[in-house]
Amino acid sequence: MVKETEAVVSDSFEFWKNLGDIKKVAFAYLLILLAVSLIWKPLFAFLTLLATFQLFFLLVTFYKGFLFFLSPKKEKELDFTNVSHYPTFNILLANYKEKGETIEQLVGNIGKINYPKTHIKAFLIIQEDDVTTLDAIAALHLPEFVELLKIHPVRKGEVQSKSRALNCALKHCHNDIVTIFDSEDEPDVNQFLKVAYIFETTDYDVVQCSIGIYNSNQNFISRFFSAEFRCFFEYLLSGIDRTEKWNMPGLYLPLGGTSFYVKKPIMKKIGHFDMFNPTEDLIFSSTVYKNGGKIGHLPSMTRGEAPVLVTQLLNQRTRWVKGFIISTCVMNRNIIATWRQIGFFRWLSFNLWTLGSVIALISPMFFILTILWLILQSKIFNSFFPFWLSIIGFYGLMVIGTFISISIFVVASLKYKRYKDALLTPFFLLFSNILLTIACYKALYQLITKPNMAWSKTEHGLAKKD
Repeated sequence: MVKETEAVVSDSFEFWKNLGDIKKVAFAYLLILLAVSLIWKPLFAFLTLLATFQLFFLLVTFYKGFLFFLSPKKEKELDFTNVSHYPTFNILLANYKEKGETIEQLVGNIGKINYPKTHIKAFLIIQEDDVTTLDAIAALHLPEFVELLKIHPVRKGEVQSKSRALNCALKHCHNDIVTIFDSEDEPDVNQFLKVAYIFETTDYDVVQCSIGIYNSNQNFISRFFSAEFRCFFEYLLSGIDRTEKWNMPGLYLPLGGTSFYVKKPIMKKIGHFDMFNPTEDLIFSSTVYKNGGKIGHLPSMTRGEAPVLVTQLLNQRTRWVKGFIISTCVMNRNIIATWRQIGFFRWLSFNLWTLGSVIALISPMFFILTILWLILQSKIFNSFFPFWLSIIGFYGLMVIGTFISISIFVVASLKYKRYKDALLTPFFLLFSNILLTIACYKALYQLITKPNMAWSKTEHGLAKKD
């Protein structure tokens, strides 16, 4: 049992620690901005801000369209049978308040991996006061390559998070490669062989595998989640991976929280995951880049469980957005230094990922203004909003932006002959925008009113497999 864990101080910790100061500065800034706008030209200031947001939305959409265009239409099959060296793996399995069937399924899925078990050491990480999960494990017979690792409960200076559990286990990891799986994951049985091949034939330090859904047909929410993951992991990440292979200016490849593999040298250099960030995977990417590492994408599927309840999905999305806000503040604390460390294009693409979601805070205003513009088309309305701004907002955001978003979803669905998902795409996008907007406001409210570094855990075990 792990007796101690280091409360590693991180940039995200500094964000939480100084959140009170941040609120004061933000409030003062807004008051000054309001005063200047009222004194100067309030309409001009509003229109300038509106145009800036519109152009940023367009840039985010075109960026996704660019990655979609770059992504290969058909992934090349890996000849992993030619692997000449079998590296050793450490698997980190962080669990908290999981059901017995979930743990049994997880251990069974790891056991199915087609790889020498003598080269695998998995750590089942459980908090010692988590009676629910410990009772579930007590009824199981763990294979020799799986070790139960009990860690102490949360203490002062620590936070209840997945990355805290991972940090406790890292000091026991001595193998060539470290990877992480979530409680409900079903990795491709040949995934370790493919990872070994990729690391042997490329200069990648980290690879992210694709993540799919095994209950995609359960209801509308699981269908939406599945379609979104297909777009992200199989098209957008593939597009970023091609920029690396073609030696184009490097872009930021965000890791997905599970099924990513880290070589021992870079993991040892970094030393820990950021336990104070709800999206520790996203910020871990930046740490890899800052330490000179390269991240690639591997088209090997790990299937997991999609949320089936709106409350489930909203809690998960709120946690993500909260992490995006923290990560954006961390990455932009010293912009010039970040450019030098990871490059301008990686910094830009990172902000497109994060701010592209956070900016949903003002999407209701865009929607209302667009509806008014379509309905009224009056001289009074047009006298306030220049024609060029209306063109950007309507034809840019509503027509071109919607066309690109629908195209990505439809093509990703048709590739797997999921015709119902293709037909549901407009409803998926509408649902996504509404959900993300609510999640943004909820995340912002939690950051302002409850800066206690606690976030909701996603409940597992509700899925009905396809």
